[in-house]
Amino acid sequence: MSYNALGRLVEGIRLYRQHPDARLVGSGNSMSRRTPQAEMLMEAAVALGVSPADTLCSAAPYNTETEAFAFTNRFGEAREVILVTSALHMRRALFWFREAGLDPIPAPANHYVKPDPEKSPYNFKPSAGKITLSGKLLHEWVGMGWAQWKRGGREGMRDGPR
Repeated sequence: MSYNALGRLVEGIRLYRQHPDARLVGSGNSMSRRTPQAEMLMEAAVALGVSPADTLCSAAPYNTETEAFAFTNRFGEAREVILVTSALHMRRALFWFREAGLDPIPAPANHYVKPDPEKSPYNFKPSAGKITLSGKLLHEWVGMGWAQWKRGGREGMRDGPR
Protein backbone atom coordinates (compact mmCIF):
# COMPACT_ATOMS: atom_id res chain seq x y z
CA MET A 1 0.00 0.00 0.00
CA SER A 2 1.38 3.40 -0.92
CA TYR A 3 2.00 6.21 1.53
CA ASN A 4 -0.88 8.17 -0.07
CA ALA A 5 -3.28 5.24 0.13
CA LEU A 6 -2.40 4.69 3.78
CA GLY A 7 -3.02 8.37 4.60
CA ARG A 8 -6.41 8.29 2.87
CA LEU A 9 -7.34 5.05 4.63
CA VAL A 10 -6.47 6.41 8.07
CA GLU A 11 -8.56 9.54 7.45
CA GLY A 12 -11.43 7.43 6.14
CA ILE A 13 -11.36 5.22 9.23
CA ARG A 14 -11.23 8.28 11.50
CA LEU A 15 -14.35 9.67 9.83
CA TYR A 16 -16.04 6.25 9.81
CA ARG A 17 -15.67 6.09 13.59
CA GLN A 18 -17.28 9.53 13.95
CA HIS A 19 -20.34 8.54 11.89
CA PRO A 20 -22.02 5.38 13.25
CA ASP A 21 -24.15 4.74 10.14
CA ALA A 22 -21.29 5.23 7.68
CA ARG A 23 -19.90 2.75 5.22
CA LEU A 24 -16.30 2.79 4.03
CA VAL A 25 -15.86 2.46 0.26
CA GLY A 26 -12.47 1.52 -1.09
CA SER A 27 -11.86 2.05 -4.77
CA GLY A 28 -9.26 1.46 -7.38
CA ASN A 29 -8.19 -1.35 -9.61
CA SER A 30 -4.78 -2.87 -10.23
CA MET A 31 -2.89 -1.75 -13.29
CA SER A 32 -0.56 -4.73 -12.82
CA ARG A 33 -3.46 -7.23 -12.64
CA ARG A 34 -2.66 -8.07 -9.03
CA THR A 35 -4.93 -7.48 -6.05
CA PRO A 36 -7.01 -4.35 -6.73
CA GLN A 37 -6.30 -1.34 -4.53
CA ALA A 38 -9.93 -1.40 -3.35
CA GLU A 39 -9.50 -4.88 -1.89
CA MET A 40 -6.20 -4.03 -0.21
CA LEU A 41 -7.73 -0.93 1.36
CA MET A 42 -10.73 -2.79 2.73
CA GLU A 43 -8.62 -5.69 4.04
CA ALA A 44 -6.45 -3.16 5.87
CA ALA A 45 -9.55 -1.36 7.18
CA VAL A 46 -10.90 -4.61 8.63
CA ALA A 47 -7.48 -5.34 10.18
CA LEU A 48 -7.69 -1.86 11.78
CA GLY A 49 -11.09 -2.57 13.34
CA VAL A 50 -13.69 -1.63 10.72
CA SER A 51 -16.57 -4.10 10.57
CA PRO A 52 -16.43 -6.16 7.35
CA ALA A 53 -20.17 -5.46 6.96
CA ASP A 54 -19.36 -1.75 6.68
CA THR A 55 -16.80 -2.10 3.88
CA LEU A 56 -17.58 -1.91 0.19
CA CYS A 57 -15.19 -2.40 -2.72
CA SER A 58 -15.28 -0.66 -6.06
CA ALA A 59 -12.44 -2.38 -7.90
CA ALA A 60 -13.25 -1.42 -11.50
CA PRO A 61 -12.45 2.33 -11.59
CA TYR A 62 -9.02 3.14 -12.99
CA ASN A 63 -8.98 6.92 -12.47
CA THR A 64 -10.85 9.65 -10.62
CA GLU A 65 -13.35 10.23 -13.40
CA THR A 66 -14.41 6.59 -13.68
CA GLU A 67 -14.44 6.33 -9.89
CA ALA A 68 -16.92 9.20 -9.55
CA PHE A 69 -19.33 7.81 -12.15
CA ALA A 70 -19.00 4.26 -10.80
CA PHE A 71 -19.96 5.54 -7.35
CA THR A 72 -23.03 7.35 -8.70
CA ASN A 73 -24.06 4.35 -10.80
CA ARG A 74 -23.78 2.02 -7.81
CA PHE A 75 -25.18 4.18 -5.02
CA GLY A 76 -27.13 6.97 -6.73
CA GLU A 77 -26.96 10.73 -6.32
CA ALA A 78 -29.05 10.99 -3.15
CA ARG A 79 -26.23 9.95 -0.85
CA GLU A 80 -24.26 12.03 1.58
CA VAL A 81 -20.66 11.39 0.61
CA ILE A 82 -17.48 12.32 2.40
CA LEU A 83 -14.75 12.30 -0.21
CA VAL A 84 -11.36 11.35 1.21
CA THR A 85 -8.40 11.90 -1.06
CA SER A 86 -5.03 13.57 -1.00
CA ALA A 87 -5.22 17.30 -0.35
CA LEU A 88 -3.27 17.95 -3.55
CA HIS A 89 -5.80 15.92 -5.56
CA MET A 90 -8.97 17.24 -3.90
CA ARG A 91 -9.82 19.94 -6.46
CA ARG A 92 -9.86 17.51 -9.38
CA ALA A 93 -11.65 14.81 -7.37
CA LEU A 94 -14.40 17.26 -6.38
CA PHE A 95 -14.69 18.32 -10.01
CA TRP A 96 -15.39 14.76 -11.19
CA PHE A 97 -17.70 13.83 -8.31
CA ARG A 98 -19.74 16.96 -8.95
CA GLU A 99 -19.84 16.14 -12.66
CA ALA A 100 -21.23 12.73 -11.65
CA GLY A 101 -24.09 14.42 -9.80
CA LEU A 102 -22.78 14.33 -6.24
CA ASP A 103 -21.96 17.12 -3.81
CA PRO A 104 -19.36 15.49 -1.58
CA ILE A 105 -17.98 16.87 1.65
CA PRO A 106 -14.22 17.21 1.11
CA ALA A 107 -11.96 15.44 3.62
CA PRO A 108 -8.39 16.02 2.46
CA ALA A 109 -5.58 13.77 3.66
CA ASN A 110 -1.81 13.68 3.13
CA HIS A 111 -1.27 17.40 3.46
CA TYR A 112 2.10 18.81 2.51
CA VAL A 113 3.36 20.96 5.35
CA LYS A 114 6.49 22.96 5.91
CA PRO A 115 8.52 20.70 8.22
CA ASP A 116 10.26 23.46 10.19
CA PRO A 117 8.50 26.73 11.06
CA GLU A 118 11.91 28.42 11.40
CA LYS A 119 12.69 27.79 7.74
CA SER A 120 11.53 30.20 5.09
CA PRO A 121 8.85 28.96 2.68
CA TYR A 122 10.77 30.82 -0.03
CA ASN A 123 13.78 28.53 0.00
CA PHE A 124 14.29 27.69 -3.65
CA LYS A 125 17.30 25.45 -3.14
CA PRO A 126 16.74 22.24 -5.15
CA SER A 127 15.97 19.05 -3.26
CA ALA A 128 14.58 15.61 -4.02
CA GLY A 129 11.41 16.41 -2.06
CA LYS A 130 10.79 19.56 -4.08
CA ILE A 131 11.30 17.69 -7.34
CA THR A 132 8.80 15.03 -6.23
CA LEU A 133 6.27 17.67 -5.16
CA SER A 134 6.75 19.55 -8.45
CA GLY A 135 5.96 16.36 -10.35
CA LYS A 136 2.79 15.83 -8.32
CA LEU A 137 1.70 19.45 -8.83
CA LEU A 138 2.29 19.18 -12.57
CA HIS A 139 0.29 15.94 -12.68
CA GLU A 140 -2.66 17.64 -10.96
CA TRP A 141 -2.52 20.78 -13.11
CA VAL A 142 -2.43 18.76 -16.32
CA GLY A 143 -5.17 16.44 -15.01
CA MET A 144 -7.41 19.38 -14.10
CA GLY A 145 -6.76 21.04 -17.47
CA TRP A 146 -7.64 17.76 -19.21
CA ALA A 147 -10.82 17.40 -17.15
CA GLN A 148 -11.97 20.91 -17.98
CA TRP A 149 -11.10 20.50 -21.66
CA LYS A 150 -12.84 17.13 -21.80
CA ARG A 151 -15.98 18.60 -20.29
CA GLY A 152 -15.69 21.32 -22.94
CA GLY A 153 -19.18 22.71 -22.55
CA ARG A 154 -20.84 19.42 -23.50
CA GLU A 155 -24.15 18.74 -21.86
CA GLY A 156 -24.95 15.34 -20.41
CA MET A 157 -21.65 14.64 -18.67
CA ARG A 158 -23.60 12.94 -15.91
CA ASP A 159 -24.19 10.01 -18.24
CA GLY A 160 -20.67 8.83 -17.56
CA PRO A 161 -17.13 9.25 -18.77
CA ARG A 162 -16.50 9.67 -22.47
